[in-house]
Amino acid sequence: MFFRKSNKWDTSVKKLQNGEISIQEFVNANEKKTLYYSTPFFDNEKGQYPNVLQTNGSDIMFFPAFSNISDLEEHMKTIGCTKHLAIKGDLKGVLDSLDSHPLIQAWGVVIDPHTSNSIGLPPKTRVQPKCLR
Repeated sequence: MFFRKSNKWDTSVKKLQNGEISIQEFVNANEKKTLYYSTPFFDNEKGQYPNVLQTNGSDIMFFPAFSNISDLEEHMKTIGCTKHLAIKGDLKGVLDSLDSHPLIQAWGVVIDPHTSNSIGLPPKTRVQPKCLR
């Protein structure tokens, strides 16, 4: 008899959605999760634009990251960016990258934004050092 290996990511997403863990616990537990993302800004024939998503009625910008490369490619195509850099990293790297410029430090991150299991991480969410957990 074969047993399917439990998917830590899916389990964590369900726990977060059910309120069993906090966003900080989710981020700390999944810091090594492989994600795909592009640069915070992109150029097209109309100029330069931020690669962000925004919910209706909110001023918070969310930087998109994806569990698989095909969703990243589809997102970039949808926003009109046919030439872009696809970066393979982890959740910690995505969050840390927002510290690279003062303009984007106030952005949150949304993981898998076009799915029913999307996760929104508020601005300033970062992986805690292991000694503080």
